[in-house]
Amino acid sequence: MGIDTVNMKGEGFNLLVSEGDKVKAGQKLLTFDISKIKEAGYSTTTAVLLTNSDDYPGFKVLKTGKTDTMEKLFTIE
Repeated sequence: MGIDTVNMKGEGFNLLVSEGDKVKAGQKLLTFDISKIKEAGYSTTTAVLLTNSDDYPGFKVLKTGKTDTMEKLFTIE
C-alpha cells in the first residue's frame, strides 16, 4: 500500500495471502499500519494492477481514479 513503501522492507505490513493464491471479493490481502507509512514519509496512494489481464477474456474495468472502501474496480467473468 502506498508508493515506494517497498523501501520499508515489510515494516508495518502483514501479508495474508501468497503469490499465486486465488482470492475472492472482500477477502483481506494484507493489513498495514497507515501511521507508519505516513511517518516514513510515503504517500498512501495505492495502485491496483492486474498484470495478466490478457489471460482473462472477460476482464472488464469498472472504476478508475479515487475509489471508496470495498468499491468494485474490475470483474473477471
